[in-house]
Amino acid sequence: METAAMNKTFFVKAPHTVEQCMHVLDETKEKGSDYLSKFKFGCMSGDHAFYSFIEASSEEDVRKMLPKDVQATAMIEKVDTFTPKQIEEMHKTMH
Repeated sequence: METAAMNKTFFVKAPHTVEQCMHVLDETKEKGSDYLSKFKFGCMSGDHAFYSFIEASSEEDVRKMLPKDVQATAMIEKVDTFTPKQIEEMHKTMH
């Protein structure tokens, strides 16, 4: 059972324009190599967005971590993992 203090996993997609691209990359780089390595960028293939799975306590906390240019437009979704037992229990409650 998750509590408010426990970290959750969020999937992040943060699109940006061609004009914003270098600024977003620079701002991300400035936060250090460990931070930069959390993101995958589609920019080199023409998809100006970055993607990540981020651990945080809330969507708001994730949004604050992102470069300012993408904070308002980033799509952030809480995601979960399941164990085989959890899936079996879900089947029981759905029938």
